[in-house]
Amino acid sequence: MEILQKTTTCIVYTGGTTGPPKAIPISHANIVASVFLFMKPFRHDPKLEFRTVAHVPTTHLSGIQGYITSQTYVGGTVFWMTRFDLPQLVAHCKRYSATTLLSPPPVWLAIAKAPFVTDQLSTMVVGFSSAAPMGAELQNAAQRKRGRGQLGQVWGMSEASGPVTVLPLDERDESGSVAMLVANSEMRIVDEEGRDVTPGVAGEAWVRGPQVVTGYFKNNQATRESFVDGWYRTGDLLYFKDGRFYFVDRAKEIIKYRGKSVVPAQLESVLTTHPQIQDAGVIGVKVDDDEVPRAYLVTTGPQISEEDISSWPNDQGLADEQQLRGGVVFIKEVPRSAPGKILRQDLRAMYVDA
Repeated sequence: MEILQKTTTCIVYTGGTTGPPKAIPISHANIVASVFLFMKPFRHDPKLEFRTVAHVPTTHLSGIQGYITSQTYVGGTVFWMTRFDLPQLVAHCKRYSATTLLSPPPVWLAIAKAPFVTDQLSTMVVGFSSAAPMGAELQNAAQRKRGRGQLGQVWGMSEASGPVTVLPLDERDESGSVAMLVANSEMRIVDEEGRDVTPGVAGEAWVRGPQVVTGYFKNNQATRESFVDGWYRTGDLLYFKDGRFYFVDRAKEIIKYRGKSVVPAQLESVLTTHPQIQDAGVIGVKVDDDEVPRAYLVTTGPQISEEDISSWPNDQGLADEQQLRGGVVFIKEVPRSAPGKILRQDLRAMYVDA
């Protein structure tokens, strides 16, 4: 076991969504633990014969774990796409009777809104959404396109070799949670002073377990800042309620408007419920010595105006601080990392260059 712990199986890079990418050496023991803890509940289920269509790059852990290590562990079959194309993806799912599908929220959003997606996912038993938060509205809309199969969110990170939470196969979720902690793992949710918060209160999630790496490659400062006594400080805000965890957003991305917190991910979730908004990215911008939300949107269908969109958060009952005081910008594509996370620094660069 000591050899497995000390032997690096691969080096992957963080997404670089809040700073320069960092290199993460993942040991054989980390990979084995991650696959075992996440996939064991599914391995011997008689209802599930693993068949999936690969469409996420294997340059990141989502693809490595989703299509290589986990499928080897369960004896699954993977059908590979040479490039992502939504009509082809759902056609392949139908042709090969795919039973599982791992996709980031933008793909599930496209599935939910595409009129040509009808019965192509009828053989699905379980779907996983990873890499970014997905609101309950989107989760349930995508679920309706999947028929009777389960769709659950998983939360994880490269520093933990993949997923840290999972929804059991015999359960369903309509609340937008990221489900439950995998076995043999620990999580703390702490305030800014490092003290555990009470259930229902959001705080930074710290995780510990055999799948968590020991640090970054040749980056001692980042290692000291992020790893404390075996705990990895994720930088993600979560809260625990009624037996499940809920992802809020990256702590660094929270917008502070007049002393109140605005969560970009929540605004994005509401914006994408608009029938003509295909994708959304929200950042905070400075206006009159305050920070306000600004939305970058990809739209479809008939032309819509900034005024039409600016009123949408209010129409959906969002609070005063969540209104789009920073304006609305229409773009061709929301910049995302390969696994599907919004690259907010690119949106900030657009704002600076404007």
